[in-house]
Amino acid sequence: MPITTFDELFEKLQKENQKLKEENQKNTSDIMGTLKNIQDEQARIHTRINELEEKVKKSGDECSKKTKNMKEDMKAIAVMHEKIVEKQDRLNRVNNIVIMGIPENDRDIGVLSDVMNILLPNNTLRLRTKGMRIGKHTEGKTRPLRVQLNSNNDVHAAMQNAKLLKDVDKYEQIYARMDQTKQQQQERRNYIQNKRAAGSDEEENEYSRPASKQRLMDTTPST
Repeated sequence: MPITTFDELFEKLQKENQKLKEENQKNTSDIMGTLKNIQDEQARIHTRINELEEKVKKSGDECSKKTKNMKEDMKAIAVMHEKIVEKQDRLNRVNNIVIMGIPENDRDIGVLSDVMNILLPNNTLRLRTKGMRIGKHTEGKTRPLRVQLNSNNDVHAAMQNAKLLKDVDKYEQIYARMDQTKQQQQERRNYIQNKRAAGSDEEENEYSRPASKQRLMDTTPST
């Protein structure tokens, strides 16, 4: 129906305005609700990020701790391995002696046989020199000779008789020692140095050699 009066037009405008107002209020309410949901979700995401960062930090700390513990374990294992290798090396040498000064030539087995008869009379050892020299061959130098005995008791008996070598003119430059690892030799040197520092004149029972040969003995290769 057409609008005929001003009052009717005004009333219609008021209704239209009220309708727009209600729609705006509804839209505003919807938008505010959506914003609230977004804010809540952002808060949850922020909380989750903080939780994850804390977990990452904790995990990193645990990883660093585990890495440190692993390195310490590896060091302990390496030390233990060295001790085991050293112990096995000592066991492998326990029945051996090392003889210094036997020339490297075709007659060395004969000299070795004579020397061993002094160190261990009436022995039944199957002696050999091939492959028993210690260290690499150097022209003009005589390498030590490792000798395998039957028992550690034989080793100690041979060491007790080693002092007899200096009484035989042709063997006075030959001497013997126990077959020791580098660590044992260093321990022995430290022991002797400490004894000397303390004013002790204790003799070196494991060796039979002139005092002037101390330096040569200390530099003997151990393999």
